Formats: sequence, C-alpha cells, structure tokens
Amino acid sequence: MLLKPSVTVSKRIWICTLSGLLALPVLGLAEEGTGFFPSSPSGIQSSRQRTEFTKENWFPNKELWEFGAKFRSVEFSGDEATGSSGFDRHQLVAYARYGLTHDLSLDVSLPVGIAEPDVGSSDSGLGNVEVGFQLRTHQNVTDYPFIIPHAELILETADAGSLMDDGGGGINFGISAGTRSSDMLTWVGDLGYAVRSNRKNSIQASASLIVEVNQRFSFIGETRISDEEEDESNVQVRFLGGLAYEWSRNLQFSLYGGSALHSAEGVTTMLKTSYAF
Repeated sequence: MLLKPSVTVSKRIWICTLSGLLALPVLGLAEEGTGFFPSSPSGIQSSRQRTEFTKENWFPNKELWEFGAKFRSVEFSGDEATGSSGFDRHQLVAYARYGLTHDLSLDVSLPVGIAEPDVGSSDSGLGNVEVGFQLRTHQNVTDYPFIIPHAELILETADAGSLMDDGGGGINFGISAGTRSSDMLTWVGDLGYAVRSNRKNSIQASASLIVEVNQRFSFIGETRISDEEEDESNVQVRFLGGLAYEWSRNLQFSLYGGSALHSAEGVTTMLKTSYAF
C-alpha cells in the first residue's frame, strides 16, 4: 500500500504551477511588439519539442545545437508493505541536442539533484545519464504526418541503491507518429519498450495533444500507460499537462504539472527552458 505524499509540499508545488499557468497565457496572448514583448517574425514556429512522453516533429538544424535545462520535482510515496518511506526528488537536468543531419539528432541529458526522504538523511549527486537519437523517417511536404523512431541508452551513473537511481541502466526504444487535424491541433502517439537493470521491463504507450493558441503559445496534454509495476493487476498511468511559450525564434519556456495512478510517483512539476541555434 502506498503512503500519501506530504500535503504541505504538494500545496507549495501546485501553487507555483498554477501561478505559472496564470502568468504564461498573458505572455502568449499579449500583443506582440509592445512593451518588453519582442516582435515575432512572420511565420515563426517552434524548433524545440514541446512534448515529454512522445517525440514531436522538430529537430535542430543540421550541424547546429539546441541546449536546455529542466528543473524537475517529483514526489514519491512510500510503501507500507516493504517499510520504505516516501521522498521528494528535485533535479536540474541539463540537455543538448545536435543535428547530425536535418532528420537525425543526437540527444544527451545529465541530471543532478537531491532527494529528501520523509525519514532519514538525504541523497544528492548525479542521476542516470541518457544518450539517444531520433530519426525522422517520413514526413510529407507540409511536415505532417511524420514518423520518428528513437532510442535512448541509460547509463548507470547514479550511486546504486541511492534515491537518485531511477531503475538502473538500460535502454528505451520506440516509435512516434503524429499528424495535424486542424490549424490548431497536433496529435502524437508513441509505442515503446523499456529495458532496465533494476526494474521490470515494460511496454509503454503514450499520446500527446498540442493545442496552438497562436504562433507563440501552446497547451500540451499527455498520458502514458505502462506495465512496469510488479503487480500486474495494476497498469501504471501517468498524466502530464503544460504549456509552452515561444519567447523568440531561438528561445522557448515550458511549464508542466502532472501525477500518476498505481505508481509510487505522485505530483510532478517541471520548468523547462531551451535555446536552439
């Protein structure tokens, strides 16, 4: 049986998330070219992926970089059956994407942070580093529909048994496919398989919906279903919602919040910033 996460921490996290949700639509809907809002070039489009559970059809330009950072906070519930206590993990994840070609990217992410348990001393340090690629194998002349196979190698760089270790080393691979149903709506689906050294291997099915309010501002809704829980009677379901704001042709800010069912993971919040050359 999972223990309930800290109510106080949950309230603080959700207050921060809701504050961002209220502020960013103002930025997105504000009249461009006024005050401190920079003018938007005609036809501006995001070159950074806005989804987390699936792969969107945006790649760094050939031989150019995209750099970014994510501040991620996740609450984990304890388990009364095993006697494990809950904890909060706060991480800064630095990442980089390099355009090997117009249709192939090399992706690297490096997480560092701290985990604070309800009982006992905290853990801190490096998490598991990920190295992967994304390959755009199909798109038509309008960029939709698209098909993107991808794979991520997870290096076991976190201290084994620490609260920073998220399932050990392994590999994730899958394929994303997406299309547009209107000028505002983009749909992306992903089917993948995760192999981990310290966790049950799992099949993962994900779906994302992107609603483009205008050329700068988007809402994102995502869900992921997996069978990674040891109790096969329970299917783990994750939910993530957020928004992305295109500050300029190069710079983007995103804010996410979510939770999960049948999982030790509780409330998740994340702030992301990315810069593409």
